[in-house]
Amino acid sequence: MKIRERQTSHMIDFLFPLALFFCFAVSAIVLILMATGIYRSTTESSARNHVGRTALAYVSEKLHQGDADGDVFIGALGEEPALVLRRQSDGGTYCTYIYEYEGALRELFLKEGAEVPPENGSVIAEIKAFSMEKISDGLFSFVCREESGETLTHLVSVRSQSAGGTGHE
Repeated sequence: MKIRERQTSHMIDFLFPLALFFCFAVSAIVLILMATGIYRSTTESSARNHVGRTALAYVSEKLHQGDADGDVFIGALGEEPALVLRRQSDGGTYCTYIYEYEGALRELFLKEGAEVPPENGSVIAEIKAFSMEKISDGLFSFVCREESGETLTHLVSVRSQSAGGTGHE
């Protein structure tokens, strides 16, 4: 009879640590799978926001670089509305146009008055839509809709007194 008790005791001594290890392994796998899902959704969200935020930061920086008295305004490149940054250089007047065309935010640098089709602009970022509005003297609103459908809005203030018109002033 003692032999049987001894064998049962040994069986429990073996099964309990095995069951404990199994529970630990399953918990670790579940935790890793959950962490992977959270990491994936965070990186996807970050990547989605990156395009729109980068485009808006680019526009904001270009606007501040071109901030001069009356040389920043919302105009047009052909039929496309555009942020226009006008600058005097080498005896001529040149304009940088920032606009949305065919699903991309684009930039084009031209001599003032030159006629160039909007598809010639350099692509800055692939976006769904981009709009701009003069809120008040020196304050612009830019709205970027990303391919994911998320909409980002950015307000930018220029420091020059008469900046922010809607055409050549």
